[in-house]
Amino acid sequence: MEEILKDVPRYVMPNPRNYTNMELEKKAKQIKVLHKDYPNVPEYWLDMLYDYLITKDDDTLEKMINTEIHSRPPKNPRNPVPAEIGIEIEKYREDEETEKYKVLNSSRELSFLQ
Repeated sequence: MEEILKDVPRYVMPNPRNYTNMELEKKAKQIKVLHKDYPNVPEYWLDMLYDYLITKDDDTLEKMINTEIHSRPPKNPRNPVPAEIGIEIEKYREDEETEKYKVLNSSRELSFLQ
């Protein structure tokens, strides 16, 4: 039986950034600390954040913090919400009892009865 199992390939943890074993242990420890501080953030996101911050030099990080470059939305977002959709969303937020809302509810009721 042992001879058969020798040929079976074993799972190897992916290491796309080629961290050493010591760096992987340090990363795991830091992610645990971050997860305790931010329990609502998924660990995968914390993992990506750690990788992002490790690749940046100290000057770049200091510049990002001091200029608050990521604390406000971009001037030209990649996927802006079309104006018509934004207006419709605001209408629903203002008053849930609008005519459009009533029409949607009545059409749901009719489709349910059929």
